[in-house]
Amino acid sequence: MMAKIVCAFFIAIVVVNTAAAQQGSLEEKAKQEGPLVVYSDTNLRDLQILAKAFQAKYGFMKDVQLLSLPIERLFAKITTEFQAGTYNPDVISMSAGQTVSAKQAGWLAKYVSPEAQFYGKGFKDPDGFWTSNYMNTNVIALNSRHVRAEIYPKSYQDLLHERWKGKMGINNAHYRWFINMLELMGEKEGIAFMRALARQELRPAGSQTLLVQLLAAGEMSLVVNVNGHSVEQLRVKDAPVDWVAVNPVIVSIHPIAVSARAKNPNSARLFVDFVLSKEGQILISDLQRIPSRTGVLPKLERLTKGLELRPSDPVFEVNNLQRGEKQFREIFKF
Repeated sequence: MMAKIVCAFFIAIVVVNTAAAQQGSLEEKAKQEGPLVVYSDTNLRDLQILAKAFQAKYGFMKDVQLLSLPIERLFAKITTEFQAGTYNPDVISMSAGQTVSAKQAGWLAKYVSPEAQFYGKGFKDPDGFWTSNYMNTNVIALNSRHVRAEIYPKSYQDLLHERWKGKMGINNAHYRWFINMLELMGEKEGIAFMRALARQELRPAGSQTLLVQLLAAGEMSLVVNVNGHSVEQLRVKDAPVDWVAVNPVIVSIHPIAVSARAKNPNSARLFVDFVLSKEGQILISDLQRIPSRTGVLPKLERLTKGLELRPSDPVFEVNNLQRGEKQFREIFKF
């Protein structure tokens, strides 16, 4: 027994020393590179906070250039640049489906960060091309002035009650949620549920931000599906909103990856390592997002406490999104 303990101890020392040597090598190489360029659909404020902390940790990183765009525009820009051969981004961080499409197109470099070992199944690419840096839970949101706690929905079937008719909002392009719900419920049962939900005279809106704002303003009593952190951020500021989750909770992941043609590949790897590190994930938590790293809780702990999280498979999303969009539009007529 003692021999095994001693052996394990020395193996641990070797692993730590190897990781430290690799980190030192990355830093030395990164010092010879130019300004790091990060493309993301994360809002610019959050990106700037992450970049500032990264630069504080690595004082030689004098310039980090950030581009923040809505996902459709970002993906179009990346597509144009890669097809033209300009390859501006060193790091790419965007929604899971687009990340998988980028991987399939050859736009991402394989990089298994030493921090990836702290991320569970579903939160990292099995081939080593990306790791999720934060996630979004899919929940039901309510106006707490209009809806008494005792009638909060406890299941998705509760949304079919006549009390909600004409009083619910829905994102009119939330196809990923739709296909995951069909997968969760089963195709036949899921389609039957969605058709019944459509008869509830839902009010569509084009973004989750707008839906939460309308909910807080009392324009609707309930929203079928929004990101939990968007509601919780307002709730803790005493806005009249609340949310409930139905287990298992569908989780949308948000990967980060190194560009296949990064001009500054070592700086890119260093940035990815930082974002995925415990230090970086605590910062993600401080930004009131939900970290993907095992053992790092969201600052607003209610966001995941007691929830059975089910990360959406981005490959499944890509393979089924077109069909799901067609079904969604046919059922809801949006």
